[in-house]
Amino acid sequence: MKSAKVVLLFASPGLSSKLDLRDAKTVKGRDYYMRRWKGREPFRGEGDGSKWLASITNRFGEYNEVRKRIAVLNIGAYHSPRVKDWRALMSLPSSRVSLNWAQTVLFPRAESGEVVVMCMRAATSWGLERGRKYPGTLFAPFVNVQNGYLVHSVTNDRLVDVVKERLAERS
Repeated sequence: MKSAKVVLLFASPGLSSKLDLRDAKTVKGRDYYMRRWKGREPFRGEGDGSKWLASITNRFGEYNEVRKRIAVLNIGAYHSPRVKDWRALMSLPSSRVSLNWAQTVLFPRAESGEVVVMCMRAATSWGLERGRKYPGTLFAPFVNVQNGYLVHSVTNDRLVDVVKERLAERS
């Protein structure tokens, strides 16, 4: 999150297989998540989560490069197959922290053009309106609401170009 050029907003991390549960029980898995939570660890190059993230970001470039320059922020911090109770998710203290930080720190950074922020899921929960034009590089594009994939449109194609340009910039 600290060095990401692009931040993608989602509702909560999925729980796609027993791999996530096995990973959480290993020292290597726990160490990886501790490094990620500190803000500078790239996404993994393999595994269920990386397959999903690669499919979401494939329009932005080669995953092995993209994964080092993007961040994902979820409202809910806990892995689950799907969100069943939005009110419960939104009432969690960790969710309130994510939402508050996004609205008071991250969104102003995007509005000033410092970072590209793109809401891929749960726009209204983030306090955004799907399809609305925001200042700078804050976006809530039209997406397939079931999985967060960008829909193909002229507007979204321009957004993809903005993301590619930002990812191509050197730190």
